[in-house]
Amino acid sequence: MPTRLGRRPNGTFVKEHYCDSCQMLGINGLACHETGCPDAWKDYEKDCFECGCAFRPTERYQAVCLDCIEDKEVTDRDEDETY
Repeated sequence: MPTRLGRRPNGTFVKEHYCDSCQMLGINGLACHETGCPDAWKDYEKDCFECGCAFRPTERYQAVCLDCIEDKEVTDRDEDETY
């Protein structure tokens, strides 16, 4: 979740969370996206479908970590070269 430095009315600075796709709000001090925000998936870790490690997706609906994707690409290239 991106942050920016904001200034309170009393002149002190505070770190604010923001989202370019929705109007964020705070609930009990926790920054939350609006319901249905298209970018909310970027803030959460997922478990890799292949190896089970925790990772942050770089694309929406990504189910496999980047290491497993790279391993699969290398394996596919090796198979293509053998034929």
